[in-house]
Amino acid sequence: MLKHGFFYLFAKLTPLLASFILLAVYTRFLTVEDYGLFTTIQAIAYSISGFMFSWFYVGLMRFWSDNSLNEIKLKALVNSVLLIIILLVLICLGLWAFMSQQIYIAVYCGLLFASAACYEAFQRINAMESHSQLYLQAEIRRTILLVLLGLAFIALNYSWQGALFAIFLSNLLVLWQQKFFLNQLKFGLLFDKILLSKILHYGLPLSFSLIFLETIPVIDRLLLAELLDLKAVGQFAIAYNLPNQILMILASSINLAAYPSIIKILETQGEFAAKQKLENYLILLLAVLLPALLGLQVIAVDLYPLLMGKEFVTISLELLPLANLTVFLFILYVFYVSLAFQLATSIKPSLGLVAAAALLSLVANIGLIPSFNIEGVFIANSLAYVLCLIGGYMIGTRYFPLPLPLIDILKILLASI
Repeated sequence: MLKHGFFYLFAKLTPLLASFILLAVYTRFLTVEDYGLFTTIQAIAYSISGFMFSWFYVGLMRFWSDNSLNEIKLKALVNSVLLIIILLVLICLGLWAFMSQQIYIAVYCGLLFASAACYEAFQRINAMESHSQLYLQAEIRRTILLVLLGLAFIALNYSWQGALFAIFLSNLLVLWQQKFFLNQLKFGLLFDKILLSKILHYGLPLSFSLIFLETIPVIDRLLLAELLDLKAVGQFAIAYNLPNQILMILASSINLAAYPSIIKILETQGEFAAKQKLENYLILLLAVLLPALLGLQVIAVDLYPLLMGKEFVTISLELLPLANLTVFLFILYVFYVSLAFQLATSIKPSLGLVAAAALLSLVANIGLIPSFNIEGVFIANSLAYVLCLIGGYMIGTRYFPLPLPLIDILKILLASI
């Protein structure tokens, strides 16, 4: 697990370095409004991708190691689902562009969505096949391309359009270099109704559960734009994105390495052995996240002026404690508490919980933003994620008991302080 974890960690750190460089450039050469528009379109495109594909990938990952399934059948199914969903989304975006006359936004959103969906498919296959080195190589190439293209387009005064097109091209060029499309063509198209039904039964409820959570930051941006202005959207995006990127990269790297092995142990050695592995996973997760979170809080005063324009520094530092708390609560639910439902393959009980959390976030945002401005967004989201954590643990442990090593958690907390 540690070997793959290091590869995945480095794979996640490379785009983080790119984001630092581009953040420093974009916040100096884009207006706050343009940066807000850039991050909103990016968030919408990636949210659509998550909404349309997450059910498939979480189900596929859960059953990838099933000995009754073969590589040709699985990859042919990936091709079929990828093609149909991309075409469906592009048609819908085309209709929206026709009705709203927002052609440029629809085009950039469609390009970003399609390239992100294909790149995600490529990396998901690498992760499921434990090709962590290939995963890392692809991320390094994409990061280098993203930085070079992003800097070039900004130098040519392409504003938010150039920033978005840089993401699209970097995704596409890596896939072309890795011969993703050529390799996938070998497997053709295939719809296995039994396999797809199995994946749908497991993945769709989990996907909706994650979508409710992942769309909260998107709804936040839309509400801020409606109740305040695009400047507030840009300020929120800067304050939220940096701690979110750092902590999510660390958490997802550990999860990518640990989750497949936990599933394998559960299937081969039983629940008791899986619980021991889960406990070790939680301890490692907290041992990495808590020092990182508190360390960021300490060094932010010196770090932020290097990473962003002066216009963003003060507000980002003011919002950092709330941003850190919000991201940390989200990570604890997604990467630990929700595993109780996933390991038990009983996802439906979590749907009502996360739907209630999303509704709470929406209502709280509407009530708090007029009085507390951007701070109200973080307060509302923290309340929603606390509901997920408490409710998720109480409900989830009925299906799969989650270990909670309080003494070890206390030791980690004290050591971090």
